[in-house]
Amino acid sequence: MTLRKQAEQEFARYLQHFPAEKEGLTALASQLETDTADVVDRKNMRGHITTSAFVIDLAASPTPLALLIHHKLYALWLQPGGHYEGTVPLWQSALRETEEETGAQNVQLHPWFDLHKAPFDIDSHAIAAQPKKNEGPHIHHDFVYLLTADSTLPLTAQEEEVFDAKWFPLSELGNHNDVRFKRILHKMRQQNIVT
Repeated sequence: MTLRKQAEQEFARYLQHFPAEKEGLTALASQLETDTADVVDRKNMRGHITTSAFVIDLAASPTPLALLIHHKLYALWLQPGGHYEGTVPLWQSALRETEEETGAQNVQLHPWFDLHKAPFDIDSHAIAAQPKKNEGPHIHHDFVYLLTADSTLPLTAQEEEVFDAKWFPLSELGNHNDVRFKRILHKMRQQNIVT
């Protein structure tokens, strides 16, 4: 199966599970319908699919945790992720980015993916031009996969792109400035992943 076909199928399944998000994802829907260029190629300046991971440890005590990186370029705490590379399924790209950026070990897909075969979140957002990289303004269609890892194992932040990698209590992310974290936490409650 081509990556485009995989992306189309995962996007369709995602909208089946989260139909209220369709309106916010019209740019992705339009691009998948009309753009003949590669939607995962970072050179596609209309927009391209990126992958990231919302990594959790629900067994952590005394409270469930989420793994974030302090990104050097954006100077923000974000979920690990980045541009798609290779020929692996999209979720494996998110897993690879997590391992590279955080040094996390024993990272696995959350069982939610096995049931639904879709990202847990999709977020389309504008990216400013980056002349140093010879990139104009474009859109990232970020496919966010729910992964699990053991928070008791050591982390090693990737020094090239990341200031730090750290586990945060899930409850703290509800107060975070990033609306994506709030949306993901809300969906985790809706799907009975957390209470």
